[in-house]
Amino acid sequence: MESAIPYSGRFRLSEDYIRARRRDEDEWAELAAGIVLFAFKDYVEALYKLIILADSANRTPHETMKNEIEVFFRSPWYRMLTSINPEWVIREAREQAMAKAMKHMERQVIREMKRETMGKDEEAMI
Repeated sequence: MESAIPYSGRFRLSEDYIRARRRDEDEWAELAAGIVLFAFKDYVEALYKLIILADSANRTPHETMKNEIEVFFRSPWYRMLTSINPEWVIREAREQAMAKAMKHMERQVIREMKRETMGKDEEAMI
């Protein structure tokens, strides 16, 4: 029995189908990676704000964001999006937030030292 579609045509069709499926899977993988990356960046930012606002009353929105993202990292949805260990992600984010806060604090100290130096120089001129 002969097929209405020649064998080579069916083979080409299946290659096209496979390519289309891979493209779709790549797009979904990119979307999943983007969701996880944005959550990571938001988490780092929330942690950073909590560190630099240690004694401030403005901490509540950042604490809320931090807690919500931790729930996401430990959720089944996160595990569906990626196989990256959420505890590792949380540790990495904490390290990055701490490094960012340290740089911020160093800049503050340098600014304060410059102000003090400028103040003394101005007094000496009088």
